[in-house]
Amino acid sequence: MMNEPPYWREPLHEVFTVTVRSCIKEKKEYLIEIAEDVIRAAGGGQDGDRGILRINGQEVSILNTAKQDSRLLLITEEPVEPDQVVQLVIDLKWRKAMMQNHTAEHLFVATMKKISPSYKLGYIWIDGEKGVVDIMGPPLDFETVVKAEKEVTRLIEARIPVEIEIVDAAELDDEVRAREGLASKHEKVRIVQVGDYDSSACSGTHVFNTYDIEAFKVIDYRTVEGGTRIEFLTSSRALEEMVKVYNTTLEKKHSYPYEMDQLGDILDKAKELIHERQWIVQHLSRLMTEGKNIESIENTDFWTEYLPGLDMKEVRSIIRDYPMEGKLAILFFLPGVKSSLIFWTNELPEDASHYISDIVTSLGGRGGGSRDVYTGGFADSPNPEEIYNEIISQLRKRLTS
Repeated sequence: MMNEPPYWREPLHEVFTVTVRSCIKEKKEYLIEIAEDVIRAAGGGQDGDRGILRINGQEVSILNTAKQDSRLLLITEEPVEPDQVVQLVIDLKWRKAMMQNHTAEHLFVATMKKISPSYKLGYIWIDGEKGVVDIMGPPLDFETVVKAEKEVTRLIEARIPVEIEIVDAAELDDEVRAREGLASKHEKVRIVQVGDYDSSACSGTHVFNTYDIEAFKVIDYRTVEGGTRIEFLTSSRALEEMVKVYNTTLEKKHSYPYEMDQLGDILDKAKELIHERQWIVQHLSRLMTEGKNIESIENTDFWTEYLPGLDMKEVRSIIRDYPMEGKLAILFFLPGVKSSLIFWTNELPEDASHYISDIVTSLGGRGGGSRDVYTGGFADSPNPEEIYNEIISQLRKRLTS
Protein backbone atom coordinates (compact mmCIF):
# COMPACT_ATOMS: atom_id res chain seq x y z
CA MET A 1 0.00 0.00 0.00
CA MET A 2 1.27 3.50 -0.87
CA ASN A 3 1.84 5.78 2.13
CA GLU A 4 0.11 9.07 1.44
CA PRO A 5 1.78 12.15 2.92
CA PRO A 6 -0.64 14.73 4.35
CA TYR A 7 0.13 17.29 1.63
CA TRP A 8 -1.55 15.04 -0.95
CA ARG A 9 -4.98 14.87 0.69
CA GLU A 10 -4.80 17.92 2.98
CA PRO A 11 -2.40 20.36 1.31
CA LEU A 12 -3.70 23.30 3.38
CA HIS A 13 -2.80 21.66 6.71
CA GLU A 14 -0.32 24.19 8.09
CA VAL A 15 1.22 23.16 11.44
CA PHE A 16 2.97 19.88 12.33
CA THR A 17 5.04 18.49 15.18
CA VAL A 18 8.27 16.96 13.88
CA THR A 19 11.40 15.30 15.24
CA VAL A 20 14.82 16.66 14.27
CA ARG A 21 17.17 13.76 13.54
CA SER A 22 20.33 15.57 12.47
CA CYS A 23 21.82 18.88 11.39
CA ILE A 24 24.68 19.07 8.88
CA LYS A 25 26.35 22.22 7.58
CA GLU A 26 26.86 22.31 3.82
CA LYS A 27 28.63 25.43 2.54
CA LYS A 28 26.60 28.39 3.86
CA GLU A 29 23.44 26.41 4.59
CA TYR A 30 22.27 23.72 7.00
CA LEU A 31 20.51 20.47 6.12
CA ILE A 32 18.02 19.61 8.87
CA GLU A 33 16.76 16.02 8.69
CA ILE A 34 13.29 15.37 10.13
CA ALA A 35 11.61 12.03 10.76
CA GLU A 36 8.07 12.83 9.62
CA ASP A 37 7.09 13.11 5.93
CA VAL A 38 4.85 16.15 6.33
CA ILE A 39 6.48 18.69 4.00
CA ARG A 40 6.99 18.22 0.26
CA ALA A 41 10.54 18.09 -1.08
CA ALA A 42 11.49 19.40 -4.50
CA GLY A 43 11.01 16.80 -7.21
CA GLY A 44 8.91 15.83 -10.20
CA GLY A 45 9.38 19.27 -11.71
CA GLN A 46 8.03 21.09 -8.65
CA ASP A 47 10.01 23.21 -6.20
CA GLY A 48 10.11 22.30 -2.53
CA ASP A 49 7.96 23.68 0.26
CA ARG A 50 9.06 26.58 2.45
CA GLY A 51 8.12 27.49 6.00
CA ILE A 52 9.53 27.98 9.50
CA LEU A 53 10.62 25.88 12.47
CA ARG A 54 9.48 27.12 15.88
CA ILE A 55 11.91 26.15 18.62
CA ASN A 56 11.49 27.46 22.17
CA GLY A 57 10.10 30.79 21.02
CA GLN A 58 12.64 31.16 18.20
CA GLU A 59 11.92 30.84 14.48
CA VAL A 60 14.21 29.34 11.83
CA SER A 61 13.26 29.94 8.19
CA ILE A 62 13.03 26.95 5.85
CA LEU A 63 14.40 28.10 2.49
CA ASN A 64 13.57 24.89 0.63
CA THR A 65 13.01 21.18 1.13
CA ALA A 66 14.92 18.31 -0.48
CA LYS A 67 15.30 14.53 -0.36
CA GLN A 68 18.58 12.64 -0.30
CA ASP A 69 18.52 8.84 -0.20
CA SER A 70 14.97 8.90 1.25
CA ARG A 71 16.06 11.39 3.96
CA LEU A 72 13.77 14.44 4.20
CA LEU A 73 15.91 17.57 4.56
CA LEU A 74 14.94 21.13 5.44
CA ILE A 75 17.37 23.71 4.04
CA THR A 76 18.00 26.59 6.46
CA GLU A 77 20.53 29.35 7.12
CA GLU A 78 20.68 28.55 10.85
CA PRO A 79 21.57 25.35 12.72
CA VAL A 80 19.05 23.37 14.77
CA GLU A 81 20.03 21.00 17.58
CA PRO A 82 19.18 17.37 16.72
CA ASP A 83 17.18 14.93 18.87
CA GLN A 84 14.41 17.36 19.74
CA VAL A 85 10.74 17.82 18.89
CA VAL A 86 9.86 21.13 17.22
CA GLN A 87 6.94 22.77 15.45
CA LEU A 88 6.98 23.03 11.64
CA VAL A 89 4.78 25.66 9.96
CA ILE A 90 4.19 25.39 6.20
CA ASP A 91 4.38 28.59 4.11
CA LEU A 92 0.88 28.22 2.69
CA LYS A 93 1.18 31.25 0.42
CA TRP A 94 4.09 29.58 -1.40
CA ARG A 95 2.40 26.17 -1.43
CA LYS A 96 -0.97 27.51 -2.65
CA ALA A 97 0.81 29.30 -5.49
CA MET A 98 2.53 26.05 -6.49
CA MET A 99 -0.79 24.22 -6.31
CA GLN A 100 -2.36 26.78 -8.66
CA ASN A 101 0.59 26.72 -11.05
CA HIS A 102 0.83 22.92 -11.10
CA THR A 103 -2.85 22.30 -11.83
CA ALA A 104 -2.73 25.03 -14.49
CA GLU A 105 0.20 23.22 -16.10
CA HIS A 106 -1.87 20.02 -16.24
CA LEU A 107 -4.71 21.91 -17.95
CA PHE A 108 -2.42 23.55 -20.49
CA VAL A 109 -0.62 20.32 -21.41
CA ALA A 110 -3.92 18.42 -21.64
CA THR A 111 -5.28 21.14 -23.92
CA MET A 112 -2.23 20.90 -26.18
CA LYS A 113 -2.67 17.11 -26.36
CA LYS A 114 -6.27 17.63 -27.45
CA ILE A 115 -5.17 20.14 -30.11
CA SER A 116 -2.68 17.57 -31.40
CA PRO A 117 -1.99 14.18 -29.74
CA SER A 118 1.54 14.26 -31.18
CA TYR A 119 2.60 16.92 -28.66
CA LYS A 120 4.52 15.57 -25.67
CA LEU A 121 5.51 16.97 -22.30
CA GLY A 122 9.18 17.92 -21.98
CA TYR A 123 10.90 19.97 -19.29
CA ILE A 124 8.70 21.28 -16.49
CA TRP A 125 9.33 23.58 -13.55
CA ILE A 126 6.72 24.75 -11.07
CA ASP A 127 7.37 27.07 -8.12
CA GLY A 128 5.46 29.68 -6.19
CA GLU A 129 6.09 32.41 -8.73
CA LYS A 130 5.44 30.94 -12.17
CA GLY A 131 5.27 27.79 -14.25
CA VAL A 132 7.53 26.71 -17.11
CA VAL A 133 6.72 23.85 -19.46
CA ASP A 134 8.18 22.60 -22.73
CA ILE A 135 5.69 21.32 -25.30
CA MET A 136 7.70 18.97 -27.51
CA GLY A 137 6.74 18.81 -31.17
CA PRO A 138 6.36 21.29 -34.03
CA PRO A 139 6.96 24.89 -32.83
CA LEU A 140 3.81 26.56 -31.54
CA ASP A 141 2.62 29.75 -33.20
CA PHE A 142 0.98 32.65 -31.38
CA GLU A 143 -2.54 31.67 -32.43
CA THR A 144 -2.16 28.17 -30.96
CA VAL A 145 -0.74 29.48 -27.68
CA VAL A 146 -3.63 31.94 -27.34
CA LYS A 147 -6.16 29.23 -28.21
CA ALA A 148 -4.77 27.00 -25.44
CA GLU A 149 -4.70 29.92 -22.98
CA LYS A 150 -8.38 30.67 -23.65
CA GLU A 151 -9.27 27.01 -23.12
CA VAL A 152 -7.46 26.94 -19.75
CA THR A 153 -9.39 30.07 -18.72
CA ARG A 154 -12.64 28.36 -19.74
CA LEU A 155 -11.75 25.32 -17.62
CA ILE A 156 -11.00 27.55 -14.63
CA GLU A 157 -14.38 29.24 -14.94
CA ALA A 158 -16.09 25.84 -15.32
CA ARG A 159 -15.29 25.01 -11.65
CA ILE A 160 -14.21 21.41 -12.33
CA PRO A 161 -13.34 19.28 -9.26
CA VAL A 162 -9.74 18.04 -9.01
CA GLU A 163 -9.60 14.58 -7.46
CA ILE A 164 -6.81 12.27 -6.31
CA GLU A 165 -6.73 8.50 -6.77
CA ILE A 166 -4.11 5.86 -5.95
CA VAL A 167 -4.10 2.98 -8.44
CA ASP A 168 -2.02 -0.08 -9.24
CA ALA A 169 0.65 0.81 -11.79
CA ALA A 170 -0.46 -2.15 -13.87
CA GLU A 171 -3.91 -0.56 -14.20
CA LEU A 172 -2.64 2.54 -16.02
CA ASP A 173 -4.22 2.92 -19.44
CA ASP A 174 -3.65 5.22 -22.40
CA GLU A 175 -6.09 7.80 -21.05
CA VAL A 176 -3.73 8.60 -18.16
CA ARG A 177 -0.82 10.87 -19.02
CA ALA A 178 2.35 9.47 -17.48
CA ARG A 179 6.09 9.69 -18.03
CA GLU A 180 7.55 6.80 -20.02
CA GLY A 181 8.63 3.92 -17.79
CA LEU A 182 6.69 5.13 -14.73
CA ALA A 183 4.66 1.94 -14.36
CA SER A 184 7.79 -0.22 -14.26
CA LYS A 185 9.31 1.83 -11.40
CA HIS A 186 6.34 1.87 -8.98
CA GLU A 187 3.72 -0.58 -7.76
CA LYS A 188 1.25 2.20 -6.99
CA VAL A 189 0.73 5.44 -8.88
CA ARG A 190 -1.04 8.63 -7.81
CA ILE A 191 -3.47 10.01 -10.39
CA VAL A 192 -4.58 13.65 -10.48
CA GLN A 193 -7.91 13.81 -12.27
CA VAL A 194 -9.57 17.00 -13.51
CA GLY A 195 -13.15 15.92 -14.15
CA ASP A 196 -13.39 14.15 -17.50
CA TYR A 197 -10.86 16.52 -19.06
CA ASP A 198 -7.52 15.11 -17.89
CA SER A 199 -5.95 12.32 -15.87
CA SER A 200 -2.25 12.47 -15.12
CA ALA A 201 0.20 10.57 -12.93
CA CYS A 202 1.71 13.15 -10.59
CA SER A 203 3.27 13.47 -7.13
CA GLY A 204 2.81 17.25 -6.87
CA THR A 205 0.38 19.37 -4.89
CA HIS A 206 -2.82 20.56 -6.58
CA VAL A 207 -5.90 22.69 -6.01
CA PHE A 208 -9.26 21.13 -5.13
CA ASN A 209 -11.14 22.80 -7.97
CA THR A 210 -10.04 24.48 -11.20
CA TYR A 211 -11.74 27.68 -9.99
CA ASP A 212 -9.08 27.87 -7.24
CA ILE A 213 -6.52 28.75 -9.95
CA GLU A 214 -8.41 32.07 -10.35
CA ALA A 215 -6.55 33.33 -13.46
CA PHE A 216 -4.10 32.09 -16.09
CA LYS A 217 -1.79 34.09 -18.37
CA VAL A 218 0.99 33.00 -20.71
CA ILE A 219 3.78 35.58 -20.31
CA ASP A 220 6.28 34.17 -22.79
CA TYR A 221 6.75 31.49 -25.41
CA ARG A 222 9.88 30.70 -27.41
CA THR A 223 11.31 27.93 -29.51
CA VAL A 224 13.68 25.49 -27.80
CA GLU A 225 15.34 22.38 -29.16
CA GLY A 226 12.56 19.99 -30.13
CA GLY A 227 9.64 22.15 -29.07
CA THR A 228 8.30 25.34 -27.50
CA ARG A 229 8.87 26.66 -23.97
CA ILE A 230 5.83 28.23 -22.30
CA GLU A 231 6.05 30.46 -19.22
CA PHE A 232 2.87 31.37 -17.36
CA LEU A 233 1.43 32.98 -14.25
CA THR A 234 -1.72 32.22 -12.29
CA SER A 235 -3.99 33.85 -9.72
CA SER A 236 -3.08 37.34 -8.43
CA ARG A 237 0.37 37.08 -10.04
CA ALA A 238 -1.26 36.88 -13.49
CA LEU A 239 -3.62 39.74 -12.70
CA GLU A 240 -0.81 41.93 -11.34
CA GLU A 241 1.25 41.37 -14.49
CA MET A 242 -1.68 42.22 -16.75
CA VAL A 243 -2.43 45.37 -14.73
CA LYS A 244 1.24 46.42 -14.90
CA VAL A 245 1.37 46.00 -18.67
CA TYR A 246 -1.95 47.77 -19.19
CA ASN A 247 -0.96 50.68 -16.94
CA THR A 248 2.33 51.06 -18.81
CA THR A 249 0.50 51.31 -22.13
CA LEU A 250 -2.10 53.62 -20.58
CA GLU A 251 0.62 56.00 -19.40
CA LYS A 252 2.24 56.04 -22.86
CA LYS A 253 -1.19 56.57 -24.44
CA HIS A 254 -1.29 60.08 -23.00
CA SER A 255 2.33 60.87 -23.92
CA TYR A 256 2.03 59.53 -27.48
CA PRO A 257 -1.69 59.51 -28.39
CA TYR A 258 -2.98 56.21 -29.79
CA GLU A 259 -5.90 53.86 -29.26
CA MET A 260 -5.43 50.64 -27.30
CA ASP A 261 -6.50 48.55 -30.29
CA GLN A 262 -3.59 50.09 -32.23
CA LEU A 263 -0.98 48.71 -29.83
CA GLY A 264 -0.15 45.67 -31.98
CA ASP A 265 0.41 47.87 -35.04
CA ILE A 266 2.58 50.23 -32.99
CA LEU A 267 4.79 47.38 -31.77
CA ASP A 268 5.10 46.10 -35.34
CA LYS A 269 6.19 49.57 -36.43
CA ALA A 270 8.69 49.79 -33.57
CA LYS A 271 10.20 46.47 -34.65
CA GLU A 272 10.41 47.77 -38.21
CA LEU A 273 12.17 50.95 -37.00
CA ILE A 274 14.71 48.91 -35.04
CA HIS A 275 15.59 46.95 -38.18
CA GLU A 276 15.81 50.20 -40.14
CA ARG A 277 18.13 51.71 -37.52
CA GLN A 278 20.40 48.67 -37.63
CA TRP A 279 20.55 48.98 -41.41
CA ILE A 280 21.34 52.72 -41.15
CA VAL A 281 24.23 52.06 -38.75
CA GLN A 282 25.69 49.44 -41.08
CA HIS A 283 25.16 51.66 -44.11
CA LEU A 284 26.64 54.68 -42.31
CA SER A 285 29.67 52.66 -41.28
CA ARG A 286 30.31 51.76 -44.91
CA LEU A 287 29.83 55.34 -46.13
CA MET A 288 32.07 56.77 -43.44
CA THR A 289 34.89 54.34 -44.08
CA GLU A 290 34.65 54.80 -47.86
CA GLY A 291 33.81 58.51 -48.03
CA LYS A 292 35.10 60.17 -44.86
CA ASN A 293 35.21 63.83 -43.82
CA ILE A 294 39.02 63.94 -43.49
CA GLU A 295 41.58 66.72 -43.64
CA SER A 296 45.34 66.41 -43.35
CA ILE A 297 47.09 68.42 -40.61
CA GLU A 298 50.87 68.09 -40.21
CA ASN A 299 50.89 64.53 -41.66
CA THR A 300 47.95 63.57 -39.40
CA ASP A 301 44.60 62.54 -40.87
CA PHE A 302 41.92 64.43 -38.91
CA TRP A 303 38.52 62.73 -39.35
CA THR A 304 35.43 64.48 -37.92
CA GLU A 305 31.77 63.49 -38.02
CA TYR A 306 28.58 65.01 -36.56
CA LEU A 307 26.29 62.01 -35.87
CA PRO A 308 22.75 62.75 -34.64
CA GLY A 309 20.68 59.69 -33.73
CA LEU A 310 23.51 57.30 -32.86
CA ASP A 311 24.66 56.17 -29.44
CA MET A 312 28.16 55.64 -28.08
CA LYS A 313 28.08 51.86 -28.51
CA GLU A 314 27.25 52.19 -32.21
CA VAL A 315 29.93 54.84 -32.73
CA ARG A 316 32.59 52.70 -31.05
CA SER A 317 31.60 49.84 -33.35
CA ILE A 318 32.14 52.05 -36.41
CA ILE A 319 35.58 53.16 -35.20
CA ARG A 320 36.66 49.61 -34.38
CA ASP A 321 35.84 48.59 -37.96
CA TYR A 322 38.17 51.27 -39.30
CA PRO A 323 41.77 50.21 -40.06
CA MET A 324 44.08 52.16 -37.72
CA GLU A 325 47.12 52.96 -39.86
CA GLY A 326 49.48 55.93 -39.58
CA LYS A 327 48.84 59.14 -37.68
CA LEU A 328 45.11 59.57 -37.00
CA ALA A 329 42.85 61.80 -34.94
CA ILE A 330 39.15 60.87 -35.05
CA LEU A 331 36.39 63.00 -33.51
CA PHE A 332 32.82 61.70 -33.52
CA PHE A 333 30.25 64.03 -31.96
CA LEU A 334 26.79 62.79 -30.86
CA PRO A 335 24.49 65.82 -30.47
CA GLY A 336 21.48 65.98 -28.20
CA VAL A 337 20.14 67.59 -25.05
CA LYS A 338 23.06 65.77 -23.45
CA SER A 339 25.70 65.63 -26.17
CA SER A 340 28.65 63.25 -26.06
CA LEU A 341 31.82 62.67 -28.05
CA ILE A 342 34.65 60.24 -28.59
CA PHE A 343 38.17 61.24 -29.65
CA TRP A 344 40.37 58.40 -30.90
CA THR A 345 44.05 58.75 -31.85
CA ASN A 346 46.68 56.55 -33.44
CA GLU A 347 50.48 57.00 -33.50
CA LEU A 348 50.33 60.53 -32.05
CA PRO A 349 53.10 61.55 -29.62
CA GLU A 350 50.71 62.36 -26.73
CA ASP A 351 47.71 60.69 -25.12
CA ALA A 352 44.30 61.52 -26.58
CA SER A 353 43.41 63.48 -23.43
CA HIS A 354 46.37 65.83 -24.00
CA TYR A 355 44.79 67.20 -27.16
CA ILE A 356 41.13 67.53 -26.13
CA SER A 357 40.57 67.34 -22.37
CA ASP A 358 40.92 71.04 -21.51
CA ILE A 359 38.96 72.02 -24.65
CA VAL A 360 35.96 70.00 -23.46
CA THR A 361 36.31 71.38 -19.93
CA SER A 362 36.46 74.99 -21.16
CA LEU A 363 33.20 74.45 -23.04
CA GLY A 364 31.42 73.14 -19.93
CA GLY A 365 31.88 69.42 -20.48
CA ARG A 366 33.60 66.56 -18.66
CA GLY A 367 35.44 63.46 -19.76
CA GLY A 368 38.40 61.14 -19.47
CA GLY A 369 40.09 58.25 -21.15
CA SER A 370 43.05 55.96 -21.73
CA ARG A 371 46.09 56.19 -24.00
CA ASP A 372 44.38 56.50 -27.38
CA VAL A 373 40.72 57.07 -26.48
CA TYR A 374 38.94 59.98 -24.79
CA THR A 375 35.18 60.14 -24.19
CA GLY A 376 33.36 63.21 -22.96
CA GLY A 377 29.96 64.75 -22.62
CA PHE A 378 27.94 67.89 -21.99
CA ALA A 379 25.08 67.72 -19.49
CA ASP A 380 23.40 70.76 -21.02
CA SER A 381 24.07 71.55 -24.67
CA PRO A 382 21.37 73.77 -26.24
CA ASN A 383 23.66 74.52 -29.21
CA PRO A 384 25.53 71.26 -29.87
CA GLU A 385 26.64 72.23 -33.39
CA GLU A 386 28.43 75.31 -32.03
CA ILE A 387 30.24 73.15 -29.47
CA TYR A 388 31.21 70.68 -32.20
CA ASN A 389 32.62 73.41 -34.48
CA GLU A 390 34.53 75.03 -31.60
CA ILE A 391 36.13 71.70 -30.63
CA ILE A 392 37.21 71.13 -34.25
CA SER A 393 38.67 74.64 -34.45
CA GLN A 394 40.74 74.22 -31.31
CA LEU A 395 41.82 70.67 -32.20
CA ARG A 396 43.18 71.92 -35.52
CA LYS A 397 45.42 74.31 -33.60
CA ARG A 398 46.55 71.54 -31.22
CA LEU A 399 47.38 69.16 -34.03
CA THR A 400 49.24 71.91 -35.92
CA SER A 401 51.39 72.76 -32.91
